[in-house]
Amino acid sequence: MGCTRKIDLEGNSYLTDAQWDRIKSYLPEPEPQQQGGRPPHSNRACLEGILFVLLTGCQWEKLPKCFPSSSTCWRRFEEWTRHGFFEGLWFRLLDE
Repeated sequence: MGCTRKIDLEGNSYLTDAQWDRIKSYLPEPEPQQQGGRPPHSNRACLEGILFVLLTGCQWEKLPKCFPSSSTCWRRFEEWTRHGFFEGLWFRLLDE
């Protein structure tokens, strides 16, 4: 049997502040849209939503409301994957 992980929807944080401090510089800051609109969600909030989906197996559409929208998290996940963020981060952390 595998181990289960407690899902903390109250604090909705999978990353400690120390872990976030180590990786945040590798993520490009989202640029505000030129036409205005809502300010973009933080990278950390989107990464927390992505981690929730990856760790729980939850469908993107079922992402709890305590995270940014499922479409926002999915777009960031797709963009970061396409640009090699996760693979690059993995190699960088292995080097440390």
